[in-house]
Amino acid sequence: MPTRVARSQDLPVRKHFKASFSELWRDEIGGWAIRLSLILFVFLVFLIIVSAWRLPPEIPLLYSRPWGNAQLLPASFLFLVAGLVVLLVSLNGFLSGVFFPVEPLLARIVAWAGVLTIFLVDITVLRVLLIVI
Repeated sequence: MPTRVARSQDLPVRKHFKASFSELWRDEIGGWAIRLSLILFVFLVFLIIVSAWRLPPEIPLLYSRPWGNAQLLPASFLFLVAGLVVLLVSLNGFLSGVFFPVEPLLARIVAWAGVLTIFLVDITVLRVLLIVI
């Protein structure tokens, strides 16, 4: 059986992603989730940049480890956290945009789950910064 090579018209994700994402952006529920994700990301970056010059060389980021030096990581790992949040916002926006034309409810759930995750990351980073500053 010969294999078929995928062409661009066979990939509706690539062709219609921009249109479906703009639909999601205009959606009352999903649009708020995407906007709130971006606002929370900007808040996280603002927190890290404002406090970066006052941070000690090591900060306690690994709460699951025993108390003491095992919890400490270099302060530059906060930028890694911000990078992971960028990845999360991008992935959630992409998945929500892909799912929205087919399953709007699933797209909204994915978008709001991302908001919740980013909110919890913001709270964690804020708590770490309040401990060390």
